[in-house]
Order: sequence, then C-alpha cells, then structure tokens
Amino acid sequence: MSTIRVCSECGSPISESARDAFCPRCLIGLALDAEDETEVVPPSENNFSTSTGRVFGNYDVLEQIGQGGMGAVYRARQRTLNRVVALKLMLAGSRATEAEIKRFHTEAKAAATLQHPNVVAIHEVGEHEGQHYFSMDYIEGQSLADVICRTPLPATRAARYVKIIAEAIHYAHQQGILHRDLKPHNVLIDAQDEPRITDFGLARQINVESDLTLSGAVLGTPSYMPPEQAAGKRREIGRASDVYSLGAILYDLLTGHPPFRADTPLDTLRQVIDTEPAPPRLVNPKVPRDLETICLKCLAKTPAQRYSSAQELADDLGRFLRQEPIHARPVSSVGRMWRWSRRQPALAGLVGAVGVLFLLLGVAAFLLRHDVGVGVLDNAQAKAGRVAGELLRLRLVVHGMASSPELASLIVSNDLPALTKFLAGRLGPPNEDLPLWIRGQNWVIMTNGWTMLRWPEPGKERDLLQDRSRRDYYAGALARAGGDGIDSVHVSQLYRSTEDDHYKFGASEVVRDTNGTVLAVLALMLRPVNLAEALGTSNDRTKTVIFGGWDQSTELNPEDAHAGGGTRKPEFVIWYHPEFGTNNVVEPASHRFLPELVPLTTPRQLPPPPSGVIQTRMDWFYHDPIARRQPELTGIWLGGFAWVPDTPFVVLSESRDRVADAFATALLLTVLAALGFLGWRFMRTRANARHGGDEK
Repeated sequence: MSTIRVCSECGSPISESARDAFCPRCLIGLALDAEDETEVVPPSENNFSTSTGRVFGNYDVLEQIGQGGMGAVYRARQRTLNRVVALKLMLAGSRATEAEIKRFHTEAKAAATLQHPNVVAIHEVGEHEGQHYFSMDYIEGQSLADVICRTPLPATRAARYVKIIAEAIHYAHQQGILHRDLKPHNVLIDAQDEPRITDFGLARQINVESDLTLSGAVLGTPSYMPPEQAAGKRREIGRASDVYSLGAILYDLLTGHPPFRADTPLDTLRQVIDTEPAPPRLVNPKVPRDLETICLKCLAKTPAQRYSSAQELADDLGRFLRQEPIHARPVSSVGRMWRWSRRQPALAGLVGAVGVLFLLLGVAAFLLRHDVGVGVLDNAQAKAGRVAGELLRLRLVVHGMASSPELASLIVSNDLPALTKFLAGRLGPPNEDLPLWIRGQNWVIMTNGWTMLRWPEPGKERDLLQDRSRRDYYAGALARAGGDGIDSVHVSQLYRSTEDDHYKFGASEVVRDTNGTVLAVLALMLRPVNLAEALGTSNDRTKTVIFGGWDQSTELNPEDAHAGGGTRKPEFVIWYHPEFGTNNVVEPASHRFLPELVPLTTPRQLPPPPSGVIQTRMDWFYHDPIARRQPELTGIWLGGFAWVPDTPFVVLSESRDRVADAFATALLLTVLAALGFLGWRFMRTRANARHGGDEK
C-alpha cells in the first residue's frame, strides 16, 4: 500500500516525486517567509504520529489555537504541574532539517531570555519522539489582530497598546534580542487588557550575524517589515527595524489596516521599499495630528530618521497620552522631497537637470526681458524729448506775443478795435509758426478771468458770460508769473471745448505793463491734428501712447457725462493711442496707468518735472489701457513712461512681453500638470488605503 505524502507546511497532499516536503504554494510563501495572516490551515495529524492519541509526552493536547511559519500552537495541560500552557510543535515534525531545528530553538531561547511582564514566558523546551517543542504561558484572550478586526481603535487605546509593546521591545533590545517579526498577530491581549509579545521565531541577537539566514533572504511579514529588511540588507537591520514595525502596528490600530498591502507579497515589498505611506489622517480623519506625526516618524524609510530606540518611541507616546507636547516633528515638504531623491537618485537627477535647465532659461529670459524693457524706456524718453522740442516752438510764439509792450498798452487803453488791428497786423494766423501736428484755434485775452477778446472770431470780442478763472490755462499762467523767458509760458491740461467738442489744451502767459503789473492772461488755444507725427509711428511690437492731465474744472468724465448724471472725474485721459484710428479721441485713464510715478489724487498735485529734465518710470507688468476694447492687446506688456518736461503730458512706450507670456503659459501648464500628478497620487493613495483595508 503506497503512502500519501503531505506538505509539511499546510498538510495538503503532494506528489511522490516532489523533491521537497512542501507544496508549490508553500514553497513560494517560504521564499518570502510571509505567511497568509488571515487563513489558518489545520495541522496534519502526522504531528502526533509518535504520540499516543492526543497525549504528547507530559502534555494533554486540548485544541489548536494558532499556526505560524514554523510551527503550530496548541492549548495543552501540563500533567505534572496541572496547569494550562501553550504548546508549540514544529510543523515539519521528524522531517525537520537541522537549520529548521536551530531556528526553532533560537525562538525558544530568545523568549526564555526575556523575563518581562509583557513578553510571553517560556516554561520548557524539549524533544519527544523526534518532535521538537516548547511550552509557554497560555494567554486567555485574543490576538491584537482580532481586536482590530478591520476597525480602527480609539487613539488613546492604540497609543497605550503600542507604548506598552515598545517598552517591552526596548527591554528585549537591552538583552540583545531583535524580534524582527512584530505584527498584530504576534501580540496577545490578556484578560487585563494588557498586550503580551510572542513568536520570536525570527529573533536574533543584536550585532551577531546568524548563519540561519541566507544572504539577501527576505524574512518576516511584508506589510509590517521595515524597508531594509524587505530589501534583504541584513547589515542595516537593528533596533530601528523593530521601531518601524511598531509604527506599522500603530498605523494598523489607527486606520484598520497596515500601511502597505498589495495583491501579492512581492508587490507589497516594493511598496515598502519605494512608496511613502498614506498619512493616517487621510484614511481616518479622527486620528490626532500628534499621533500621526509619531506614527510617520516610525515609518521613515531610513533607519536614522526614526526614533533611535523603542523607549524613545514609548516616551513620546506617553507625552501624547498625558497631553504634553511631543518631541517628534512633521516632515516638511522639502524633507519629503529629499528623502524621495535619496530613494530615487536617477529620477531625482533627471528632475534636477531639468530644473537647472529651466533656471538657465529663466536667467536668459530675464536678461532678454531686461534688454527689451530698457529699449522701451529709451524709446519713451526719446519721444518725450521730441514732443518737448516741438512744444518749444509753441512757447516761443506765445512768449513773443505776451512780452510785446504795444500789446500791453492796448490792453490798458481797452481799445478793442485797435487791439484787433494789432493782432491781425502783427501775428497773422497762429498756425504759421506752430509745429505741423498742432493747429492753433484762437487767441484769448482774459482779465480777472473773464474773456476780453477772442481773435480771429468776429462777434465774440466780449464774451462776459464765461468765467475762466478756474481753468488751468488761466490759473497756471498766473502761477508761472514769476518765471523768466519761455519758462513763464504755461502748457495747460486738456479740456473739451463746449463750442466744437474738440479736445484741446492752451499755452498761456501773463501780460504785464511797464511797471510789472499783471494786466491779463494771453492764451493760445490749440488742437492736435496729427499726434502720430509727433510721436512717431507704432508697429506690431511696440506702440506709443500719450496721456494728458485732465482739467477737472471743465466738466465731468466724458463717459459719465454722456451717460448722464455721473460725478467721477478722470485725472488723466489717453490723448492718443495708435489703436484708436484717429488722433482726436480721448479715453479716461486712472492713475493706475502711472504706477508709482508720483503719488497723486488730483492733477494739480502733480509736481512738474524740473525744466529740461525727462522723468522716467518702468512698469514690468503693464496692461494696455484699451485692452477691453481691443482683445488682441490683452496680456502683459512692458511699459516705459516718460514725462514731457514742464507739461502735464506723459509718453508711454509699450512692447508685448513675450517672455512673460511664455512663462505664464509654461507656469499654467506646469501647475495643471502638478495638480494632475497630485490628484493621481491622492487617488492612488486612497485606493491603496481602501485596498489595504479590504485585504485585511
């Protein structure tokens, strides 16, 4: 009669031709030494083939209570002392190899060395009819894994359990013993709700190289295994390795599942080595932040970044339970990036190279942008100087007229016919001596703010109904009455004529008698007809705009006035913009178009630039003032502002900021990519968290 062979690990039938005493499934499991924690396989009755019935030496075997990677555990009665104990027998029985026997005895010796109230005590180690065994305390209760049962524990209860376990592990470390397989299944909760550590099957002495472990072999349970143990780096395994496993147990207690658990043990090992655990608060929002910080410090990939000892962990958990400040600190974003770069040096090097490339491109773009900005500012300054030069001709015309002694005598005599004849004979049409882009409209002589004479407009010699004392061209001339030469000529702010609805400005100067007494104000009213001629042409890359101070004494904001009932008055208006299509269109402009050029609330607070000096200002993030009307003008521009000396006019030279547009587009794409990546990582973390919980 042939004998049926069974697997020494699970008791399943195997082929007679099999070279090993294990089925294929158990061979894979033993290669990783990662048993299935949720499935308990009944032991083969062959374990008692050398005993009589359910009697094993000095023990009456009552029932099986568990099974590990090396042996099965039974509740038994020790007959000589009449006490209930836990009896552990080797699964391989009499077929156990010498290495398996040594490892079995190592577990017994390690546990027997430890006399601690939270470590399950060993009573007897021996061999009966070729079957190796040892007996230990029987704990009336359940394992910590059964206590969790896929449901997170209250934070204080979880912290208390791990604190007690950590103190016991610290005691084991002091005795020179590493556990190397800490997990909820290896912690029993007794009737007094105290945790007791058991199963020292993978324990070894600290700083002693064991010949029971092959180089590079992976031993332990993947979900609770530290990265150095998962990678088979035996020389790096030490006290901090057990601290990691304690953190994994704490994570399990707080969230209901371990930090890593994939579909296969190999995938779990990869996660342990390469992936950061999901923060416990992401899985369970009820977890206190301090307890999360403690847990994540234990789960650091590098041993040096964890608690230096299990006692240090226990102390921090004690502070948490006493509601005192903990010593651990959350890892910053920079710290997480640094840790990631050490784990992924190749990818981090690639990211660094790309970052350096972007930095160099940024420096080059900054230099290019600066050069363009300087060019824009120089262009504004040059065109402001050009306008100032042409206005000099205007000042000379007005000054020559106002300084005539004959004009002063005619004003004193109040002889209007003679004054009219003088103007017609001496000056002629004012356009002849003015720049080509300015058209002179009429001369006005004002005494005490009232119009005395308008020429050459017959029939309007006396227009006593219009008080011009508040007008800028009148008040400004009086303010300059102490000036010498053409400095005494005032170029006024813009106003809108009530007679022809054109936008004009005035050049004015006081007229004095021989004693220096101010007799009147002489003003030449002017309308620009071709500002593009004065400013030069614009192109697609660079545009030139000119602003003019607005005479608030004349009327309301044109837009508000046309809308009816408005009260807001502009401080500046766009006198010319190449996109208007005409030269006589005025657009209201607020002081945001002159950023930080001068602090102002009204145009009269504008300090005039020193004579002959062009003040400039650069705006690196300028927006075109009529972009709301011309969508193609939207975006960031470089704006260079330049005052036309001794006038209320400002020239703006603007150029499309291609660099800023490119960087804005690149930044937007980068932000979208980063958000997409973070979203993917978040969903992946949540999926892993849910998957881990489902697998438990």
